[in-house]
Amino acid sequence: MPKLCITGRLALWSALHRWPVVGVWVAVFVVGLVLVAGITEVLNNDQRQTNSPESQRAEDLLKERGVREEQPLDELVIVTSTTLTVDDAAFREQVGEVLSALRALGDEVVASATSFYETDAPSLVSADRRTTLLPVTLAGSVADTDEAGEPFVEAIRELEEEIEAFSVGTAGFASLNVVFTELAEEDLQTEFRALPVALLVLVLVFAAVVASFVPMIIAFVAIIAATGIAAMIGQIWPLSFFITNFILSIGLAVGIDYSLLIVARFREERARGRERTEAIAVAGDTAARAVLFSGITVVIALFGMFIVPQAIFRSLATGAILVASLAVVASLTLQPALLALLGDRVNSLSVRPSLVAAGVVLIGVPAFVLLSLAGAGGLDAMALTALLVLAVAIAASVTDSRVGLGERDWIGAGRFRHGAVDPETGFWAGAAQLVMRYHVVSAIGATTLLVALSVSYFNINTGFAGASTLPEDTEPRAAFDLLNAEFSAGEATPAEIVIDAPSVAAAPVQEAIQRLLGELEAAPIFGKPSVIALDSPSTALIEVPLRAESATPEERDAIIELRDEIIPRAFGGVDAEVLVGGVPGGNTDFFGMVDTYLPIVFAFVLSFSFLLLLLVFRSIVVPLKAIVMNLLSVGAAYGLLVLVFQEGVAADFFGFQTVDTVEAWIPLFLFAVLFGLSMDYHVFLLSRIRERYDVTHDNRGSVAFGLRSTANIITGAAAIMIVVFGGFAAGQLVPFQQLGFGLSVAILLDATVVRTVLVPATMAMLGDWNWHLPSWLSWLPDLRVEGASYDDLGRAPEPATGGSVPPR
Repeated sequence: MPKLCITGRLALWSALHRWPVVGVWVAVFVVGLVLVAGITEVLNNDQRQTNSPESQRAEDLLKERGVREEQPLDELVIVTSTTLTVDDAAFREQVGEVLSALRALGDEVVASATSFYETDAPSLVSADRRTTLLPVTLAGSVADTDEAGEPFVEAIRELEEEIEAFSVGTAGFASLNVVFTELAEEDLQTEFRALPVALLVLVLVFAAVVASFVPMIIAFVAIIAATGIAAMIGQIWPLSFFITNFILSIGLAVGIDYSLLIVARFREERARGRERTEAIAVAGDTAARAVLFSGITVVIALFGMFIVPQAIFRSLATGAILVASLAVVASLTLQPALLALLGDRVNSLSVRPSLVAAGVVLIGVPAFVLLSLAGAGGLDAMALTALLVLAVAIAASVTDSRVGLGERDWIGAGRFRHGAVDPETGFWAGAAQLVMRYHVVSAIGATTLLVALSVSYFNINTGFAGASTLPEDTEPRAAFDLLNAEFSAGEATPAEIVIDAPSVAAAPVQEAIQRLLGELEAAPIFGKPSVIALDSPSTALIEVPLRAESATPEERDAIIELRDEIIPRAFGGVDAEVLVGGVPGGNTDFFGMVDTYLPIVFAFVLSFSFLLLLLVFRSIVVPLKAIVMNLLSVGAAYGLLVLVFQEGVAADFFGFQTVDTVEAWIPLFLFAVLFGLSMDYHVFLLSRIRERYDVTHDNRGSVAFGLRSTANIITGAAAIMIVVFGGFAAGQLVPFQQLGFGLSVAILLDATVVRTVLVPATMAMLGDWNWHLPSWLSWLPDLRVEGASYDDLGRAPEPATGGSVPPR
């Protein structure tokens, strides 16, 4: 037995001190549960940018001049009748009752509310006079929408139920935010309902029920601990309420994947005849070390989001980095301790994959159909079906449970005969031979497919999920549709033009304001502008609605034209600073920020990933290929997003809504997450190839061995990730659907086309050049993933530094 690297020594120590290690993690889990209870109190919807964009400077200027303390929460309550007009007494009486009910909420909810009958403003009445708007300003600001938004929305819902002859709705940032939050919480539940499906996949991979629960334990310990730490961080640093969604999804994905790899290697080494503790040490020295470097790659990619000066990106990066790091630590310590406690009992309740597959076909399909007909949602029906099939498989396995590993045992990485991998049998062995034999055709075919899928990306339109992307039965969707039909959707979120001058009453400034108003009224995209009376002698405020939905390309083009053309023409030569803010200005600044920082994040992630892989694999070719291949899979995911959501291809089949835009933050976030996660498979596969190559120095044989010995694990890990991220895609919110779909298809392509076709094909083409390191880089430290080589050839591996494994 060779000496061990640091991860091997840590695994050995954890195995020998199993009870203290488990005890510490149980304590961490309990403390995490206590802290999780208070996380909702520290989460918010802070969307501020920290790079002082124009919209933020406009808001800050209004605060400095004492115009207002924070950006107000303006809402438009919409009252409409199918039979009466605003001139009828009954209509006036009903509006009065709505106004009284809103004011009765108190100053802590509604700061002000008025109506057409109090202001006599014709802009508050529709052309057919059957609909009127009630401008309402809520207490607080945009930064704290929940305090006033939730009771306000609840009051509107009660009014809608109580009033039979009239329709009452509301449109604005607060109501939209409240409904988005509610749907996000509902969508979060889809992740939990996907767990039975993930567990079924684990059973298929491990062919043993007990082994399948170990990765689940690792994942949930990491999730609870990360959420608890996030709750503490939220006390001093504002975090987005979306952080819990991403901690759960990323935690399930990486926690299960990392644990799966280590458990599979432990069972493989036991099948080869190693003693229990020795097998744990070998798994720690090999698979756990691959997990460590994979985790580092994921964290590096996620750190790229901290470059973006925006609160939400940094919140999501914080949650994802926390859970990924804790998943690595748990895999390196808690996992060996659990394996030491379980020993060969990890194979208890063994299930033949053929039995589970038959159960899926014979029981699962009819069960899914019946559950769907009974009214269960697609994901609900899938989860219930998976539970039923799993229960049948467990029951059937009772008569076939085995603790020892025999000649016919299936342990997840291929068929093993007397402790050695059979090089000739199994699907992946055949696939390896085929790819290696036709490596040129395989490489060209895979590359062509990925490039073809990427083409649609060049037609991408980015924006934000507005009210039109909500389900049709939600209140804000109906209110915004009515507002857009009878007035203008931009009435709810007008652009704010802030003018700062030594004296706004000066003749040149007033003439410039009149020129600006004239140009705004002449432009079809803008509604009627309003000059807001202010007490400040040096500040003027003009509000102008846009005849475009919020966060769309039309809105962005209008704000850019306003800033770059209309305002310079109106205020040319005038001593005044003019800034465009409000929600439309903030949206436009966000789009500009993403466009600016996307290439910076790309450069950061690619550079540091290249450096890490260079050190790990002692090759300049491997990291270059890894970057190119990951860019291909990410590009294909981008293209499919545009093809399905924006162009509507197969959208109905997947149950998605066709929209005009892809969420502006999706490309950047997808890149950071996908590049890190896809590197997992790359490191897993290449570490096994390099391990074999260090012993045999046979490139083709090492590639074939690495593919057939890891393909089952990579496929199973990918299937679990697809199930987890599919939970997002099954949600109601379009941003989550796009995120879940993008992650799922990218992982699918990465684990199949890239890892099992493109990687081995290109490695076969390049031969020994795969491991080329120029002599002028020989001074670099050797951080290769495998500290020593463990194979089934019976050859003595080269020793590494560290401690040796005692017999156990």
